[in-house]
Amino acid sequence: MKAIYDSIENRILIETNITDVRRFNNQPLMVESGADILYLPSALVEITDVEYNHRERTKAYGICNITVHIVEEVYNGEDVSFDLSEAVDTALNRYSDGVNYHPLELIGVTPDDNFTNLHVIKLNYRCAFVDYISPNESNQQQVQLGLNITLK
Repeated sequence: MKAIYDSIENRILIETNITDVRRFNNQPLMVESGADILYLPSALVEITDVEYNHRERTKAYGICNITVHIVEEVYNGEDVSFDLSEAVDTALNRYSDGVNYHPLELIGVTPDDNFTNLHVIKLNYRCAFVDYISPNESNQQQVQLGLNITLK
């Protein structure tokens, strides 16, 4: 999942004028309470509803939802969040890194009106992904074979 986060964060940084892109961790709520700082405008990436469909030895296939929270401060009633959300959607809709996930599909846009001094728009995407699994000691079993090898 880290590769998906990194790819989407980099795409937003490269293709838009948003310079603060991070993983979502309820930052808008924390900003309102004074416990966090966002450099506005911000884009916060969140991966939810991860469903694994098929698993192989080194890969797991699934579907997930990706929400990008576009956060902007409201100045004198002027709202630029819609311009920012359109720029982010232009960068992400049908985007894929070609390895870790299939093209993102926009499934919804939701304004979040829970804040007084921040305007938040959530862009909701869905995509299929491949999660590459590193085999580790805990899920491997040793098998002893009754082989005798003689070297000459």
